[in-house]
Amino acid sequence: MSLAKRWEPGWIVFLQGLAGIVLISSMMTSSLLAADKTDQVWLKNGDHLTGEIKKLERGIFYFKPGYALDSVEIDWTQVDRIDTVDRFNVVLTSGETHSGIIRKVPESGDATDFSIIDDGMTVMVHQLEVVNIQPQKASLWAQLNGSIDYGFSFVSGNNQNTDQHLVTFLTRAGKTWKSYQEDIDLTVDGSGNLTNVPLPRAQWTVPITSHSGIFAAGNFNAFNGSNQFNYAAKHNPMVFFTDSNGGNDATPANPLSSQYAPLQQFFTDLANNSVADYNWISPNQYNDMHTALTGGYKGLTGDAANIKQGDDFLSQIVPVIMASHAYKNHGVIILWWDESERDGVAGDNPDDLNHTVGEIVISDRAHENVNGLPYASPVAFTHSSDVRTIQNIFRTAGPYLADAANANDLSDLFKPGSVPKKP
Repeated sequence: MSLAKRWEPGWIVFLQGLAGIVLISSMMTSSLLAADKTDQVWLKNGDHLTGEIKKLERGIFYFKPGYALDSVEIDWTQVDRIDTVDRFNVVLTSGETHSGIIRKVPESGDATDFSIIDDGMTVMVHQLEVVNIQPQKASLWAQLNGSIDYGFSFVSGNNQNTDQHLVTFLTRAGKTWKSYQEDIDLTVDGSGNLTNVPLPRAQWTVPITSHSGIFAAGNFNAFNGSNQFNYAAKHNPMVFFTDSNGGNDATPANPLSSQYAPLQQFFTDLANNSVADYNWISPNQYNDMHTALTGGYKGLTGDAANIKQGDDFLSQIVPVIMASHAYKNHGVIILWWDESERDGVAGDNPDDLNHTVGEIVISDRAHENVNGLPYASPVAFTHSSDVRTIQNIFRTAGPYLADAANANDLSDLFKPGSVPKKP
C-alpha cells in the first residue's frame, strides 16, 4: 500500500487559535449621519484641545480644533489621551481593526492604553499598536469601493483573483475541502437579533464579512456559556480568493456556499463520517484565545481569560474529533496559532526570530513521546511548512505554493515515512 493511499481517507483539521492580535473589522452598524464634533484630545505637554478628530495616518494625527479653519498635524507619540463622540475604525500594527468610540482607560496602569467601546463591549489597546484611525463614515465608503488606502481592506478589497492557493490545488488533486466557522449562518429572532441556531442549509452563505455582538435573549455559546458572538473573516482564508469564495457573492445563491458551514454542522458531519479530506475549523474570537469575554471568564480577565477560553474550547472539541471514524482512520489534527505577541519588555519585537508560535500535531502517526513528554522538534518550521506538508500528503500537482518551496515540511513531527514527498 502506497504512502498516499495510507493517508486516505485521512483528513486534516485546523483548529485556529491565536497567540496574538490579528485583523478585519466588525460590521459597522452605527448611523452615518454627520454631527457637530466635540472630540477631545490631551497632549503630553499638557495642552487640551476640543474639536474634530480627522484621522491618524502614517504617524501623524490630524485634528481640527473648534476655533480653526484647518486641521493641525500632531506627532502621534505626543498624544496622551483621546475621547471621541462618534465611532472610528482603529487599525492596529497586526492589521486587526476595531470599531467604536475611543476613550482613555482611567483604571489602566499604563498611560498609553486606550479603550474602544462598541455597543457595551470594550477592547483595550496600547497606543503604540495603533497605526490608523479613520471616521467610520469614511471607512465604510472605502469599504464599498473595495479598498482603504492605509494598507488594510475588507474582503471585497482584499480579494485575490488567483488560483495559486491551497484549496484550489486540493480540488485539482481530487480532494475535498470545507470551512467550518463558529458564529456564521445563524437565524435571527423577530426583533432582528442573532440567535445561536443555524439557518437551514439552503440559506447558508459564503461569510465574507465579520460580525460581533450579543445573542438574542436565551441564546448562549455552546463552549463558553456566554451570550457573545464574534466571527472574524480574517481567520477564514478561503474567503479571500475569487475561485473559492464564489466572486464575493454573500447570498445563498453563491454556488460555493456549501463549502462553508456553521460549526454546529461539523459535529453532524463528523457523526455521519461525511467530513471533507481537508477541514478548516475556526473558533470565534473568544474561543480562539484572541479576545476576553466582556465581564471576564471563570473569574479571569485579560490574557488569562483568553487562554482559558481557548483551552476550554479545545478540551471539548478535540475529544469528539478523536472519537470519530475519520480521525481513527489515520486522520490528523493540527492546532494552529497564527502570530506571536510582545513579551511586555521595552523595545520588544514580536516578529523577530526570538519569538515563536505554537503548533500541535495530534495523530496516531505523530512522533512518539520522548521521556514521557510530547516531542518538541528542533527543526525550524514556518506556516509555509504546513502548506508544503499538505501538498505532500495530498500529492497536489504543480509547484509548491509561495514560500512552501523553501520551507521544511512537518515530517519531523511524525513517525518516519508518514509524510510522503511530493513527486
